[in-house]
Amino acid sequence: MFWKLKPGHPHYVDAVSRLGALEAFRSSREVELNLVSFTLTGGLAE
Repeated sequence: MFWKLKPGHPHYVDAVSRLGALEAFRSSREVELNLVSFTLTGGLAE
């Protein structure tokens, strides 16, 4: 199962950092995390 985070999501920057997805950050693309990574990033805690 995967979660997609859009640039406006509160944990987007954390996800980009965890994935090393700097190019996605620069081009404002959503990033895709597996469920475990999403939970470790802070996922639903807002």
